[in-house]
Amino acid sequence: MDEMDDGRGGTMLDLPIKPLKYRRVSEEVADQLREAIFSGKLKPGDRLPSERDLAEQFGVSRLVLREALRSLEQMGLLVVKRGYGGGTFVSQVDKAAVSQSLSAMIRLGETSVDDLTEARLIYEPEIARLAAERATEIDLAKIKTLLEEQRTTLSTQSFGQPTNLSFHRAIAEATKNPVLVILVDAVMDPVREAVQHLKFPRGANKKILTAHERIHRAIKQHKPELAYKVMLQHVLEVREMLKRALAKSQR
Repeated sequence: MDEMDDGRGGTMLDLPIKPLKYRRVSEEVADQLREAIFSGKLKPGDRLPSERDLAEQFGVSRLVLREALRSLEQMGLLVVKRGYGGGTFVSQVDKAAVSQSLSAMIRLGETSVDDLTEARLIYEPEIARLAAERATEIDLAKIKTLLEEQRTTLSTQSFGQPTNLSFHRAIAEATKNPVLVILVDAVMDPVREAVQHLKFPRGANKKILTAHERIHRAIKQHKPELAYKVMLQHVLEVREMLKRALAKSQR
């Protein structure tokens, strides 16, 4: 973030401050700061000037400025740190926030594991298709390594064991789309947490491993439609396993 000296010992944001319109002034200030964050003019970790300097730059009172900063803090765009070295900073992106929210929704009964698995039916096959189109040798090697780990621990692993989930994440990474990686993490983590104490029939992990091998093979052969098909079949099978295990746990 670039700052300028105002000639009086204070600092100013190097931003084109727009004339404020006739609505709540704090909203106008918040909008301009939010736009600066979204455009990358203000970057994660950047420290904003002092309240006095920023209020003077916008031509508003410190009370109005505080209201604007508070609204951005509530949105998670700014964080206020107290004490030595404190101040108001642009927030770092918290990728775990979505996952934590979904976990809380499951606990509160506002959504279910089946809801999340239904969502996976929509995006996981398409992720597999994209991975088959875009995967590099490095991506394929990583997926293969995870499969080997899964195969080695087949007799001792749990249904939601880490290499199982890492396999799906590695496929998302192969798409080169960071949004899809975040999406997979956001949904898979709360599912793992919700099912870790469930009992699954013998052979469930073997069935999952076999499906993963078929998915890997389709991606390695760069066959997008086949990758889509086998991933869809896999998620459908997992959905049925989860339904039966959840029903059994509620008896």
